[in-house]
Amino acid sequence: MKKLLRVFIIAVLTAALIAGVLIFERKQIVKAAVTIGATNILGAPVRMDSVSLSESGASFSMEGFRVYNPGGFKKGVLADIPVIDAEYDGSDVLSENVLRLKKLKIKVKTLLVIRNKEGVLNVDELRIVKDVMHTKMHIDTLILTADKVVYKDYTKGEAPTVEGFDINIKQKVYKDITTAEQLGRKILSEILAKTTIKDAAVLGAAAIAGLALAPPIGLPIAAAILIGGNDSVKADFSKSYGDVYNAARDAIKGIGTLKYENKTKGVLSGSVKGGSIKIKMKKMGNKIHVTVSGRKIVMPRPQIASGVLFEMSRKLEGAEVAS
Repeated sequence: MKKLLRVFIIAVLTAALIAGVLIFERKQIVKAAVTIGATNILGAPVRMDSVSLSESGASFSMEGFRVYNPGGFKKGVLADIPVIDAEYDGSDVLSENVLRLKKLKIKVKTLLVIRNKEGVLNVDELRIVKDVMHTKMHIDTLILTADKVVYKDYTKGEAPTVEGFDINIKQKVYKDITTAEQLGRKILSEILAKTTIKDAAVLGAAAIAGLALAPPIGLPIAAAILIGGNDSVKADFSKSYGDVYNAARDAIKGIGTLKYENKTKGVLSGSVKGGSIKIKMKKMGNKIHVTVSGRKIVMPRPQIASGVLFEMSRKLEGAEVAS
């Protein structure tokens, strides 16, 4: 009896080990296939941290998905996408060499748009914008969430102008995506349409393709900002006062000129391309509360403030930020 029990336990453990290996191999195959395919379609390097497969085999999730800058731009992340969830009919995920998904959920945390010295935008150098490959796929439902765009313009010197835009696209639904190019252009155009970057080639490509765009922020929201006098952005950092102060100082000096600083009072001010900036900081509990204000002449410029706050966050990489 003991011998039979021992054999049974060994058999169960062996089966579990084999199943684990098969699942691991399947994850690696999916990860490799998506990485290679996306890199080829985008014309830019793609990396991801991990892939999770459902037990039913009808869905998978990709965590830590990142698209890097295409050739001709400094190495760096173009799009930070924390999670992509996909649902499909297990028997029909790849039919007639066409990727078929019932639902695709994408969350874009940050899109970093760079205009180089020649005036070229990194997003416009992606293959999905430049080429018309018509890589066939079929997505029944696309659900897009997008948080932020940071825009860096290097056309006026070594130090770029930096602006930040809170996009706030929440669970927006699109139907019947039929090509990879349509998917990429739809996502990029919807996000960029809510910024002041109006000359991106992807917007024209999307318009030519007949993709409906979200209305740009334009004058209505800008007017509301002016009337409300809202020229500031705020955040809390779980770092030491000295680290946050140094990051604020370096952020202003990195993209403009520091004109005044008082560490005791927690105040810094200066000028950046596009306007003036002022940073106030104070300790609140175990966090450092920061307010960044931006103005151009007498007009509020929250985009400038958001850009400076983004630079601070980069210098405090790894800091916990609560906006």
